[in-house]
Amino acid sequence: MLVLGIDLGTSGARAIVLDADDGQVLARASSPVALHHPVAGASEQNPNDWWIAACSAIGTAIADAGCSKGDIKAVGLTGQMHGCTLVDANNAPIRPAILWNDQRSIEQCANLLSIRADAHWRTVCGKPPMAGLTLPSLCWVRDNEPEVFQRATGLLLPKDYLRMCLTGDRATDVGDASGTMLLDLASRQWSTDLLDALDLPHHLLPPVHESHAVTGTVTAEAAMATGLAAGTRVVAGSGDQQTGAIACGITTPGSVSLNLGTSGVLFGATNVPSDTPRKGLHAFCHGVPETWHVMGVMLSAGGALRWWRDITGASYDELTAEAASVEPGAEGVLFRPYLSGERTPHEDASLSAAFNGVRLHHGREHLTRAVFEGIAFGLRDGFELVTGGESPNTLRFTGGASSHAFWRQLIADVMVCPVATVNIDDGSAFGAALLGAVGAGCFTDVHDACKTLVNEASQTTPTSDRHLDAMARWCAASAV
Repeated sequence: MLVLGIDLGTSGARAIVLDADDGQVLARASSPVALHHPVAGASEQNPNDWWIAACSAIGTAIADAGCSKGDIKAVGLTGQMHGCTLVDANNAPIRPAILWNDQRSIEQCANLLSIRADAHWRTVCGKPPMAGLTLPSLCWVRDNEPEVFQRATGLLLPKDYLRMCLTGDRATDVGDASGTMLLDLASRQWSTDLLDALDLPHHLLPPVHESHAVTGTVTAEAAMATGLAAGTRVVAGSGDQQTGAIACGITTPGSVSLNLGTSGVLFGATNVPSDTPRKGLHAFCHGVPETWHVMGVMLSAGGALRWWRDITGASYDELTAEAASVEPGAEGVLFRPYLSGERTPHEDASLSAAFNGVRLHHGREHLTRAVFEGIAFGLRDGFELVTGGESPNTLRFTGGASSHAFWRQLIADVMVCPVATVNIDDGSAFGAALLGAVGAGCFTDVHDACKTLVNEASQTTPTSDRHLDAMARWCAASAV
């Protein structure tokens, strides 16, 4: 059975054609989308650009796979979370979508905290008000563009705008919806209490579905635009973090993953909604029924190493060789990796980076080792929060850093936990395609799909405890 996975990221739309019978990705295609910053702190995209990019990626992927449009049996959707997309009665966008990294709603966040206490937001929605999340952005529109707000008949997340273009129907899923700050995590439905407290019209929000549910079928008009067959099933899908976790098999309570790219995202599945989320962690519904997850984000993970590469002018390979030449602990040099403030565990945008313990005998290689270790130690902070101090049997490691043996060993040693990579390279798009395959009946459920197609590709075991003293010194130096 062939299924299509569509991932609408901030940089563009990506589509893959997956043979769900054997897990082979037959084709991949992408198309860019422009990002706009009309004023300081703003981050916006044109929803029509999303549709144009998606049509291009879908058509190219189908053509490159060498299949006919009728061969695709289902479509799974994923993409950037938190975006605020407002449409009118004709399903047309009223204004550009406000994205996850927009910072204009700081005042609205303060107002939300005056309406409900921080603990209430964390308990019901799993996270405190933060600029860039859907609800604060919606409140910003109401406060600053009242005529736009009055015209709106629907609030959609980015991937759900693509769904509407494909099927004509408005819908969302529990995972992406739980990133809006309007979903009650326990009931997995919109919080009528919050909507009433904020005087927000209930009709703005679309129906909520579990991630594998079929939410509509491709219309004749969308079929002509994409190359899909009219009547093709479109499943709910989920946010990019949930589908990325599904793509590496994180579907059962207690399983944990680390995605290490520009940021570092730790993702832990759980069988209960978090009623007392720990500071620095955010809770969401997972794309698996009756499952939730907590997530910790280190803002400057691989980004800190990229900064050091740019400062030194050395290549990543040269820096890795330098770091490997120095004993664990970097002979006392420590690095705080807070180049962009920090979210987990500190939730403090004002934090800054620093080297500590530098002496005359230290060379660049010691500072390089300290940068690698500072990133790993910062991730260990998040790992302990996500796991509650109970280490999983294996930490599944994805992202660009996971392809390097030095990173795999460092993470295994610092976490004191075996680290495994998986056989999937297509991340969120693959997870979306898996959800499409479940919705099309190829698998009994998401667990079955992951057990069948997602496998460990390598495993790295801890070999040294020499980082423990350095970790203790780092924690003392980085305490805030």
